[in-house]
Amino acid sequence: MNLIIPYMVHLKLAAYVNATDCEVSGLGTISGDKLRIDNVYLIEQKVSHTETELDAQGLAKFLGDWIKQGQDTERIKLWWHSHGNMKVFWSNTDDKTCKKLTESWMIALVTNYKGDYLARLELREPFNLSVDIDVKVEMPTSRKIEEAAKVE
Repeated sequence: MNLIIPYMVHLKLAAYVNATDCEVSGLGTISGDKLRIDNVYLIEQKVSHTETELDAQGLAKFLGDWIKQGQDTERIKLWWHSHGNMKVFWSNTDDKTCKKLTESWMIALVTNYKGDYLARLELREPFNLSVDIDVKVEMPTSRKIEEAAKVE
């Protein structure tokens, strides 16, 4: 099982992470059963060099705006955050946040300044389960270049 991060989403995540010297976090949308990230979003939050916490009012505003735009909140299945200069790992704070945010299922993703990724699938129904999953950055391709390479 892989979490697919399209290249443009990868670049957007990197821009968010590198825009601050603190940790940062947000939410995102996942496509259907393929575990492919559609987009990532920043939410108002409290940050420091060692942690990030989504602001309850900021989260409520984001979800309210999302619904006003006619969007389905069931598509928001990703919680992402950075660990700055540190390695990617699951901290106790990460575990608590996952438990708080997950209703039925979600994906948790941690990254850092180097662009390392660690992801896991969080299930709450029919039972509690956390499973690490591989992350693949989907690089853009060119059919012309691929065809030329095959010929060559």
